[in-house]
Amino acid sequence: MRGRAEGGLKRLDNREYAMAEKVAVIGRGLVGRAWSVGFARAGWDVALTGRPGTDPAPAFAAIDRNLADLEKLGEIPSAKQARARITAAADLATALQGATIAIENYPEDRAIKRAVFTEMDRLAARDVILCSSASGITTTEIASGLPGEARIVVTHPCNPPSFLRVVELAPAPFTAPAVVARCREIMESIGKSVTLVKKEIEGFILNRLHIALVVEALRLVDQGYVSAEDLEKVVKDGVGPRWALMGPFETLDLNGSGFKTLLGGGYGTLIKQLYSDRPWRPEVIDQIQEARRKALPIDKLDNRRAWRDRYLMQIDQLKQKANAEVM
Repeated sequence: MRGRAEGGLKRLDNREYAMAEKVAVIGRGLVGRAWSVGFARAGWDVALTGRPGTDPAPAFAAIDRNLADLEKLGEIPSAKQARARITAAADLATALQGATIAIENYPEDRAIKRAVFTEMDRLAARDVILCSSASGITTTEIASGLPGEARIVVTHPCNPPSFLRVVELAPAPFTAPAVVARCREIMESIGKSVTLVKKEIEGFILNRLHIALVVEALRLVDQGYVSAEDLEKVVKDGVGPRWALMGPFETLDLNGSGFKTLLGGGYGTLIKQLYSDRPWRPEVIDQIQEARRKALPIDKLDNRRAWRDRYLMQIDQLKQKANAEVM
């Protein structure tokens, strides 16, 4: 294979392989076509395939619209150039030929994914990294016992991965460390913000956080504390804009006199009262406090708050513009 990136050859489990240039995307639904855009805009060649007998036209029409929007916003220089990198592969074997990495995007069904990965493992060259966009099914469930289990890993994106950056890298205990490292390298090279799931857990991190919010929202509406309409306002006009800029730990850090102080006071007491069945070790507070102070020294808190406020103002302006647009 010819390699676009600098540096020539690297090694994966003692086998040489060229720097990445082609990705095989398996599944033409929302996630598959978004991955195609995400890789193509970063300069990769993309072979997109789907279930036998299905029409690829709707997927490519959606890809064209997405690329046009990205060009209009100035996110990419040319929709036409990016689109030229994405081709329709007639079948799985064709898509995998010459690929460095392959990403499966079929429905969240263990039997379907197991069957697809059995075929991917059989057809792909030995040095191809095999990934799944599973949103909750673990790598162990997908790959355990397959001949190439060591090269299989879940890479769960935040949909749509055409422009949203976070990707959860969720290996099994048997996934080769070199595969994890190389997969991280590839994802970061196309602009992704990679989170390593250190131990397998169903739902990973992103969906478990999302689910926790949804469950509490359902309870609050069900028990008559708030209407569904007003709960939406709390998230989209309060929690959401702040979390567009920072995570929950930094949000707490900037809202008070520091993360540890806030959790040691009334806020922490309320959490323990509401979720007595979800205890945490006291030392985890120190662990997170240490991470916060490493990221942001205490004497920089006010500067960071001013930074937050400036960008929240811009987000608010964008939201007003979006809300005024007639759909």
